[in-house]
Amino acid sequence: MLGDHLGSTSMTTDATGVKISEMRYKAWGETRYTWTDAPANPSPAYAMTRYQYTGQFSYEAEFGLYFYNARWYDSQLGRFAQADTIVPSPGNSQAWDRFAYTLNNPLKYTDPSGHVPCSDIYEFCGTMVFDGQITTSILRRALRRYDVHLTTDGESQWRFANVHAVYFAITIIANKFSEETGNSPTQSFKDVFGSMEIRMCKSGCVDSGFGWAKGDHLILFDGFYGSMEKNIRLVTHEFGHIFDRAVCGSRGSSGACPNIFAGLGARGDLSRSWGFCSVFSSACLGRTGYEDQGFAGGWEDWQFGANLADGTGSSGEVWADMFLGWTFDSWDSTNLGNYRSTYMAFNMTYYLTYLFNK
Repeated sequence: MLGDHLGSTSMTTDATGVKISEMRYKAWGETRYTWTDAPANPSPAYAMTRYQYTGQFSYEAEFGLYFYNARWYDSQLGRFAQADTIVPSPGNSQAWDRFAYTLNNPLKYTDPSGHVPCSDIYEFCGTMVFDGQITTSILRRALRRYDVHLTTDGESQWRFANVHAVYFAITIIANKFSEETGNSPTQSFKDVFGSMEIRMCKSGCVDSGFGWAKGDHLILFDGFYGSMEKNIRLVTHEFGHIFDRAVCGSRGSSGACPNIFAGLGARGDLSRSWGFCSVFSSACLGRTGYEDQGFAGGWEDWQFGANLADGTGSSGEVWADMFLGWTFDSWDSTNLGNYRSTYMAFNMTYYLTYLFNK
């Protein structure tokens, strides 16, 4: 099969290179021309391939849709038939149209996963799908482009859905960094985090919850939720801890050395800024329980860092949850949500400038 720049099947040949079928498409994927030699060659090998526009499997003959792994796509409408369950690039207004196909730019982008529009800058579009299916090994290869390596303790194994959640979290973080820095997503991610190991281990290897940012370049998981969206946010939360370490530039426990504000990492800056929004209290950027308190949602939704009996969590845990809110640009609509958003927008700009120029 021979394709165009989007990976759409344009021509198929036999083993000798003789053309046996040809296809052409309109901008949004409608078929505008087909030719096949099948009438002269009744063998199934000469039938028109079902992998067509951008290499996705076509059910247009049956009910007019393409299968994009996570969702169905209607090429006549140029829209997905279902809303996306995530917003992969929250800083881009086009991404908030959850039915939109490839950020409404089908000549540049493809979407092999059904979740994340991609082009050459993502460096994996051409290898993302094999025979119309995303596989764990393909996702592992895509993650290695970010210098992220999935391992196990020898007694556990990675489930496909959880690898998918890790992949989505990393691409969302990388895209957010890219929006701030102007560099490519993969390079931005690697410049901040370096080489990362994410290890699946048996139950009990994590001190609390499902995840533990154990080292500067190591995150452990001993389980995941049953929801893809929650798992993406959980992974993002853990990378918030790693970002704290990156700002600190230390080895060992997070926030163990001075940073650009002469504090104790990003968490130290946060704990000294509890009075940032004094209209509430001297600790308004902290957390006094499981309620939303400026976050987009509650415990095990948009907050994963409560590690004390009353749900307050340490400054490091509050920071990781605020990193999650910043990554998705998602907060509640109260004044406290606005204060958290403002704090993160200001500080993340300085942190990223520091990390890219240190």
